Amino acid sequence: MTPGREAITCPFDFSKGLEFDPSLAALMARDSLTRIRLPYGDADAWLVTGFDGVRQVTTDQRFSRAGIIGSDYPRLTPEPIVSPESINVMDPPHSSRLRHLASQAFTQRHVDQMRQTIIRLADTLLDEMAAQGQPADLVQHLSNPLPRQTIFDLLGIPREDWRRMQEYVHQLFSTGPDSRHTRRTTTRSATWTRTSSTPTGPACRT
Repeated sequence: MTPGREAITCPFDFSKGLEFDPSLAALMARDSLTRIRLPYGDADAWLVTGFDGVRQVTTDQRFSRAGIIGSDYPRLTPEPIVSPESINVMDPPHSSRLRHLASQAFTQRHVDQMRQTIIRLADTLLDEMAAQGQPADLVQHLSNPLPRQTIFDLLGIPREDWRRMQEYVHQLFSTGPDSRHTRRTTTRSATWTRTSSTPTGPACRT
């Protein structure tokens, strides 16, 4: 693959429906890497879209996730949304150890135990959507909140605090110019999770 020479500004505009942004779709059709410029950070980044390329970048240990720690790395948000202890910025063997611990929460037996809870959460969300009448936004009322609520339930976060946690999640992933309070939000949500939640699910077993 031949890397592109000129950096292309990112993020791309969002398109309607399920279609990719035309500029992103064109880059995905290339058989090459593309140098891109993200809104924040002091360097360019490389866009990798092909299956083989993505697999190599995510599995080849010559590429480091931890290497970005302490640098003003390219990103979409004004402030970094991951902390240095996050598994997203760890390399093996540290990341391998945490992935092994996390996998213990998702054995077939534990997943089967979660099934009824997830069905109950989905039914509740669908009932709430139906109560609001037409038109219905399935993304807003189901596909967005269901994964979050499933994780909140798995972590043992009280239901009365779910709305607050969902606001934290929304703020963490905001990429607009008014999102410079991301670091404060990260600290608040992490502190709240450590001091207020009482995890009881299988994810907490070691």
